[in-house]
Amino acid sequence: MISSVDLGVNAKKHTFSNLKPGSYTVKVFDNNCCEKVFVAYVKCAPPSSGFVTTNITTTSARLNWDIVNCAIGYRVQYRKLGDTTWTTTSINSNIGKKNLYLLQPNTTYEWHVATKCIGALSFPVYGPSVNQLFATAALKSGQLQDAYFTELFDIIIKPNPASKIITVNFETGNSTAVLKVINTMGQTVFEKQLIGDDGIYEEQLDVSRFINGIYFLVVETENGVSRGKFVKE
Repeated sequence: MISSVDLGVNAKKHTFSNLKPGSYTVKVFDNNCCEKVFVAYVKCAPPSSGFVTTNITTTSARLNWDIVNCAIGYRVQYRKLGDTTWTTTSINSNIGKKNLYLLQPNTTYEWHVATKCIGALSFPVYGPSVNQLFATAALKSGQLQDAYFTELFDIIIKPNPASKIITVNFETGNSTAVLKVINTMGQTVFEKQLIGDDGIYEEQLDVSRFINGIYFLVVETENGVSRGKFVKE
C-alpha cells in the first residue's frame, strides 16, 4: 500500500499514525524533482505484562512474560542485584519464557526483556521492559556438586591439568552459548557469551590468573547445560 501527502513549502516534518511494526520506504521530493529516499523502522513495544519467575531452585529459574504479537524474538538480560554487568541471551522466536541456569544460590537477581520486531536489524530493538526481581533458594548441605552434573553434550578441555591456556571444544545444536568457569565454592570466576559456527565451538581460555585447584567449566545453551572439569596447577 502506498500513501502520499502534500505538504506546505515550509514544512520540515510529517507524522504518520496507525502504522504497523515493520520497515517502510519513505520518498521525499519537491517541485524541482529533488528527491530523498530512506528507510524508517516502526518498532514493537517491549513486553509490559505477565512478568513472573517460576521453577526457582538454588541454581535455576524460568522467566515468563506475555508475548508481543509483532515480535520475532526477544533479548533477555539478567544480573545479580547490585552488579553493573548484564548477562545477555537471545530468543529467536515469539516465546514468552526463558530458562536460566547456573545461578548463585540464595541470591537476588534482576532481569528485563527487549523485543525484536519484524524488519529489525539487531538487538536491542525496543525496550527493555521494567526490571523484575527474584531470589534463588538457599543451598542445602551437600547440594553443590549435584547442581552441575547435567550432561547434554561432551566438553573437551585440553590440556588438563593446565597452568596457562586451555582450549575448550564442544558441539551443540545452538548458535549461541554461555561459558562459565565455577570454583568448588560455587562462585563464577569467568563468564563469556559465545557464538558458534553451526553449533561448533572452540574457545581458548587463559587460566593463569586462577588460584590452583579444581574448576567446573559449564556451558549453558537454550536446551540446557553441560559441564566439564579441569585442574589449574
